[in-house]
Amino acid sequence: MSRTERPLPRVYRSEKSSITSVSTRSPHTSPRASSHRCGFVGGVVMKTEMTAFLQAAKDRGCHVQVGAGMLYEQIPAYLEFFGFPTTTAENLRTLAKLQY
Repeated sequence: MSRTERPLPRVYRSEKSSITSVSTRSPHTSPRASSHRCGFVGGVVMKTEMTAFLQAAKDRGCHVQVGAGMLYEQIPAYLEFFGFPTTTAENLRTLAKLQY
């Protein structure tokens, strides 16, 4: 790894969000595997679509999911857990009026 290439942080703190843990390594790789490999990084920040953290992950070849996408995927599980009628993430995306 060159001096300019640094692995993504294992823990990231945004000034307006709680701590989000991020692993740069798949659980299926050895600890000696290259630290700049990653598969997926998910964001939870809703104020902006692409945070600097997600952009850095994307620039390193990671698959990223923005905060709204994470929310749409979690809502159906929350509804089901609390005993409410549920919906699908696709339906939520269709109904959403989120603008950045």
